[in-house]
This record gives sequence, structure tokens and C-alpha cells, in this order.
Amino acid sequence: MISTRTKLLVFIIALMLSSLPLNPVSYSLTTSYTGTLYYIVQLSISSSNGFSIPVECVIKASVVRDEIRAAEIINLNYLSTFNLPPDILRIIEYSLKYWLGNIELFNHVKSNTETYVSIEGKIVRAYVITLGGTIQYREVNTGFYLGGIVNDIFYRGATGAYRISLISYLYKLSPDNIMEQFAVIKPPREHVIVFGTIILLIIIGGVIHTFYRWKDYKLT
Repeated sequence: MISTRTKLLVFIIALMLSSLPLNPVSYSLTTSYTGTLYYIVQLSISSSNGFSIPVECVIKASVVRDEIRAAEIINLNYLSTFNLPPDILRIIEYSLKYWLGNIELFNHVKSNTETYVSIEGKIVRAYVITLGGTIQYREVNTGFYLGGIVNDIFYRGATGAYRISLISYLYKLSPDNIMEQFAVIKPPREHVIVFGTIILLIIIGGVIHTFYRWKDYKLT
């Protein structure tokens, strides 16, 4: 049975967690970018005869004044080596071009739905925007494109018809100075230190209590 003391400690911890404020940082905004973006892209390729091929790749996209001018695959991983169609590379290339060709790098739109995206170890607040058959993740201050979901990309080749779904995540950008304008979530350091100290004291107190009650736990 859980003791009254343990219940009280659990309640205190839950109360502290719920009261921790998260402080987004915002700056004077200038929405323009030239540099290199790195996206992790996951593809699900389904054929007309019923099999599905998962693919993961890393895309390096070169941006000049907010426009994607060139892109290349710098890593490609077939998560299944079975049933690969002979034109698999053309299917992947077509899907990536379709996705890149429909990216608007900045779009100042808002949504009632929000999410958080991790970029270079930082947690960034983003709106979830639904447009037709796509879902976009856009940074709340600048409207910068952080990734998204594209469904129902269709490709017809010599080996049959294919339907592709695509999920993308921005994980790195260079230069990263535009992140100074992003709504980066920074948990207050003081609260984290206090919370960690309390947890440590609870653990130490439990160990001391166990040694104190050793005689009750001994098997004789």
C-alpha cells in the first residue's frame, strides 16, 4: 500500500511540474533567408499491386533570398530491400521534386493547433497548418517552414502506378542566425535546479529511511 508520505511527495512533484513556466523568446522580425537547409524526409511508397516501400533520406536544399534554388540527396536508406521496383530512384526523385516545388519558405499564417519541433537541440514552437491534402509546421514568429506532411503524390511509370506519402522535418540550417527570431522554448534554469535538488533530496531521504528500517526488511 502506498503511504501517506509517498502520496504527498507525488502530489508536490506533480504540482511543481505543472507550475514550471516556459518562456518563448521573440525578437524584431526580418523574414528573409539565404543559406542551406537540411531536412530528414521519410517516404512511404505504395504500389498498385499492394506492396509498400518505406524510404528515409536527408535532403540538402540551397536557398537564395527565400527561394529553393537547388537540392540534393546526401543520404538515402531503403528500410526494406524487398520488392524494390527498377525505377525506385525515379519515384523518389519525382516525389522530392514535387515536395520541394510546393514549399513556400515563409508564410505568416496562424492556427489554433500548435506543436513543438526540435532543431539543433532547441525546442521551437510551431503552428500546425492544414492546406488541402498537406500539413505544414510553421514557426510561430516568422512563418518559416519547419517541415510537414504531403499525402497522395501519384507517380505512374513503366512498372506501374504508385502512391507516395511524405513526411519532412527540418533538423539543421546554416547559417542559423534566423533562429534568433524563432520562438525558442527556454525552461527557466532556476526552476530546473530547484526541481532537481528536491528530487535528489527525496532519493537520499528514501535511502536513509530504508537503512533506518533495515531490521523490518531483514529475512531471518
